[in-house]
Amino acid sequence: MIDVFIVNQVEGQMLTGGVTTEEILQGMRKLYPNSVVILTLGQGGAIYQDRSRQIKQDAFKVHAVDSTGAGDTFLGYFITEILKNDFENFSDLSDEVLKRALERACFAASKCVTRPGAASSIPSVSEIN
Repeated sequence: MIDVFIVNQVEGQMLTGGVTTEEILQGMRKLYPNSVVILTLGQGGAIYQDRSRQIKQDAFKVHAVDSTGAGDTFLGYFITEILKNDFENFSDLSDEVLKRALERACFAASKCVTRPGAASSIPSVSEIN
């Protein structure tokens, strides 16, 4: 009954019992075959997975000082980018759209971790553009 999971690696491990990224993604595919999974991996980037495709985005190399707010930043930028498109299901979205959303979200989260604090560390749209 869940269309989309957006989880970090620890949450993915708890849901599936998997340890590695591949085990988590396989576990999610087995448990929730009709769901989209966006798995965030911190300094490892993020992966989008649906029934027919998997798209990986590496993180941007930065000097991290505080990870507070990085997940929220990722989520906000990812959803904002996705909602610029007209779609009913994620399967309607092109690889290009999904890649751009992952890239912007990872870039914003990478920028976020270079600053201390929560809300104050979230980069503005002009910084990401």
